[in-house]
Amino acid sequence: MANTFRKSNPTKPQAGKQKPKKAGKSLFGWLESTFNVRPLLGDGIPAGLVLPFLFFALLAFLYIYTNYRAENLVREIARLQTQVDNLRVDVTTEEANYLLHLKQSELAKRLEPLGLVEISQPPIKLERKQKAD
Repeated sequence: MANTFRKSNPTKPQAGKQKPKKAGKSLFGWLESTFNVRPLLGDGIPAGLVLPFLFFALLAFLYIYTNYRAENLVREIARLQTQVDNLRVDVTTEEANYLLHLKQSELAKRLEPLGLVEISQPPIKLERKQKAD
């Protein structure tokens, strides 16, 4: 049985007269023309290698990004640690000054110009006599 839908037999190109494939405007054509991979890969980039290459490129990008982010975090932690240490020193100094100013002798020195002096006698107890009914 013959094929009745085909009107003419297409002629097959002869093996010796084939034109070499040109790098077209596709992604693969651009890659071939830009990177000159013909000596390495032959006629073109095998499509089966594209997805694994992209996967490994993504993994490499993620590896570089996470290392970059980790180094930045380490630097930030070190910077914040020095700030915490400086603040801890400041708090300790202020606490020591506060406790020094609360001492009775220091208060007496600061209140003397105002005319307030420490009593030298012990306090006395005042008693009220009760009326006899």
